[in-house]
Amino acid sequence: MANQVEKLSTIAIADIEKVNTLTDDNIEKINTLEFAGVPLFAFVISSNENNWSLDAELSAAGYSSGEIDITITIDSGVLVGTASTGTAGMILQAQEGASTISLTNNGTISGAGGAGGNGGAAGYSAPTIGQSGGTALSVAHATTLVNNGEMRGGGGGGGGGAGATHGGTCSGQVNGAGGGGGTGYGNSANTNGSSGSNSTGGGTGGNDCPYRALSATGGNGGNGGGKGAAGSTGGNGSTIGGTGTSSTTTYTGRAGGGAGDWVSGHSFLTIDTAGTTFGGTSG
Repeated sequence: MANQVEKLSTIAIADIEKVNTLTDDNIEKINTLEFAGVPLFAFVISSNENNWSLDAELSAAGYSSGEIDITITIDSGVLVGTASTGTAGMILQAQEGASTISLTNNGTISGAGGAGGNGGAAGYSAPTIGQSGGTALSVAHATTLVNNGEMRGGGGGGGGGAGATHGGTCSGQVNGAGGGGGTGYGNSANTNGSSGSNSTGGGTGGNDCPYRALSATGGNGGNGGGKGAAGSTGGNGSTIGGTGTSSTTTYTGRAGGGAGDWVSGHSFLTIDTAGTTFGGTSG
């Protein structure tokens, strides 16, 4: 409950130091009106963090219940991220009643990049799609945002390249290459795909068979998506002496993963400063 007493005998509360020798720290109510203000919890994130959770931080600070005011500041150069596409880099859970949250981002909040899809083995297994990128910020309570930095969803992983067949070496098959990992925090890629980084998506995967004279080539893995961008589709494999074909599933490269959102729970935000964002929004 906010301070309900604004004046006493026309004198503003801020100008009154004592009432009957009692300081305002010792007065809880006047004529049943609350005198004390809302507790303030101020958090400053000064070093890199994974999966920063408001509820966990409040619990560690001794909060148990009641309406509160919360300020969160991320310092310049600090990265708040996550190693999992299933968990946001920063999570602001619902709070009681008219509690307020103010978030100032001077650094980076990032979702995880999706892993690249597996390359296919012709005639044995199909390639797999790239993993979608993760969410940077999850919000479930009214929050005022000042974004002086960067907020980005994870890039989608590249799709796996398809395998190819021929009548010669490599056991009659050429394996497709895995897709590259998407841009984000704590991302990875599967077979033959390059991992993404915190600034760029993974590179295209290589071809798995050295026997080029047979004219059968496995498809390259798709590139991992950049910041908040979808991954690319993996390449098709070819039959001997032929070009890529989509007539058989095992010869077709798979789609890249979707882009991650920079925020989930967008409707809870009041944006004072938009700053730089990559990816979509939801909620």
